[in-house]
Amino acid sequence: MISVPGKALADRPIALSCRMRLVLRTSGRRLLLGSIVIALFLIHADRAHAVGWVTPSGNTDGTGWTFGANARDGSTSTYASHAPASGWGGWETFTLPDSIWSDRFRVLTDFGYGEVDQVQVDVSADGVSWTTAFVGSVADAAWDTENFTAQQVRYARFRYHRIATNYVFWLYEFNVYETPLTIDLPTVSTTPATSIETTSAIVHGLLDDSGGVPCDVRLQYGLTAAYEIGDTPWISGYDTGSTFGVLLSGLGQGQTYHFRAQARNDAGTASGADDVFTCAPHSIGWVSPSSSSDPTGNWLGTDLAHDDESTTHAHCVHLINDPDGQWSPYLYLTHSLVNVDSLRFLAKDDVNIDSAEIDLSPDGTSWNNVFGSAFLDQTWTAVGFPDQNANQARVRFHLSTNAVGMHWELGELDFHVSRILSVTVSNAVFGFGTQLLDTWLSPDSTVVTNDSAEIENLDVRLSQFQSGADSWTISPVTNGANQVRAQWSAVSSSGPWTDIAAYDTDFTIGTNVAPSSSITLFVRIQTPTSTDSHEEYSSSLTVTAW
Repeated sequence: MISVPGKALADRPIALSCRMRLVLRTSGRRLLLGSIVIALFLIHADRAHAVGWVTPSGNTDGTGWTFGANARDGSTSTYASHAPASGWGGWETFTLPDSIWSDRFRVLTDFGYGEVDQVQVDVSADGVSWTTAFVGSVADAAWDTENFTAQQVRYARFRYHRIATNYVFWLYEFNVYETPLTIDLPTVSTTPATSIETTSAIVHGLLDDSGGVPCDVRLQYGLTAAYEIGDTPWISGYDTGSTFGVLLSGLGQGQTYHFRAQARNDAGTASGADDVFTCAPHSIGWVSPSSSSDPTGNWLGTDLAHDDESTTHAHCVHLINDPDGQWSPYLYLTHSLVNVDSLRFLAKDDVNIDSAEIDLSPDGTSWNNVFGSAFLDQTWTAVGFPDQNANQARVRFHLSTNAVGMHWELGELDFHVSRILSVTVSNAVFGFGTQLLDTWLSPDSTVVTNDSAEIENLDVRLSQFQSGADSWTISPVTNGANQVRAQWSAVSSSGPWTDIAAYDTDFTIGTNVAPSSSITLFVRIQTPTSTDSHEEYSSSLTVTAW
């Protein structure tokens, strides 16, 4: 039987026929044994493609283990627990529904924390004779797939190696993969790009057929069908029917790009058809964030919360009696500044999660709460609110009790663009040339134009004058040592003048500005009475339409 996996599917009838002729020449005892072997071969031949991941149907808690059935219930919100132990702990043993041909397992478990440095997985056909399938490190609180030499498997067992004895460790889920005797080349389709914007887009693929085993997938892209720009990293663990998406950024406005999906397994690499998209400004409707961040570092796979794929998600672990309490850390999702009137999100809800909270910000500093309530599990939740400018959302989830361990998951969050606002500035960096100290300088100007189809209000802010490590403060009253006074006017170069009271603070230069209309903004400064540096100081203007 061991030699059969190497044979192609077309060779199997020949192998079976030859084996039968040999058997017929032997004794009746051998005929019986030969018939059993043939039956086994036929069973595998009928399963040319595996059924995929198999969940154990039984388990036995070894030393230190409790609630082992939670590691085979299909839920990542429950877990088997292992009490602290020294060195290698006891085994959690699993029984599969049937004996299967397998060459890999996957596990979702806590790992690391200065507590566990290795795990071990053994497999067995009879529960008596065991083969070590894996010893080493795995991902923390994320699915991790490991391969071993293909063999018949009915039982598997799992244990931790402890380097400290402070914590109870959790095993969320454990599966074994039923692998076909013959692995075929995968087939993959390229699917249309989404969230196409001025300098970015999300490209997608569909794994039509994995060939019988989990595949690695990626996207290739370039200015031509040679995909000369490059490849996205391979992502592992995809099965038949899985979709995938990857954000491409740093693209050129108005540029057309070619892309295609690829998949690979042990039989080789397959490619989907060529497709194209052209970068252009986004339109009114739903848009995905273009980046994500988590200052705490506790969220994993943050880019999966804005990949336009509802089957993937960012996730974060909550530990029992977490000292940070019952709120998850914030996950921040960022887009260029847009005018939005609603958002939608897709997230995990279970008996322990009682609410989510979402805030919006136009600048990453001031926040406006737009949602704080319960929501439905894995169901799009739409949230409406008055039009506002936003370039960032922050999301967090709340537990009803701190005494549970579980995963928070955010699948997607989208902004709904209500208006397309656009503005151009003729001069964003004012240059006054070399000037004397303690002097009112002649005004410099810029033309601010509403180049959208919407009526706009226009705000402006001035950044700090700076020269390397040296900078000037600003005062609406008087200049001074390393201190300037600045004023603006939207009327003329002679004023009337309005003081700029602080750097990086918006002031409105126009309201209800019609499409294609312009405002000339004049700015003048009174230089410091003295300065630490006589190098070039510079400041820039930022204009916001709303």
